[in-house]
Amino acid sequence: MVVILLGAAVLQVVAVVWVPPVVSEDLVRYRTDGRLLLAGESPYDVTPLRWWAEGKTDGVDDLVAHQAVASVYPPVAQGVF
Repeated sequence: MVVILLGAAVLQVVAVVWVPPVVSEDLVRYRTDGRLLLAGESPYDVTPLRWWAEGKTDGVDDLVAHQAVASVYPPVAQGVF
């Protein structure tokens, strides 16, 4: 039992050290959609690319994937953002 627990602990440490954290690209999109809503813009009408062209973004908003596509998230999800 000790060997199993020690082995599991070692494998966990190896996984934490060697595997880089991965953040979903969706998180940046959620943030941008939320900022659009707070600014009084519709994320279904204003794309992140247009938002960027108007100079209203910061460095995080520039990381949005598919900037020319309007939001695809439903209204309830937009309210959570």
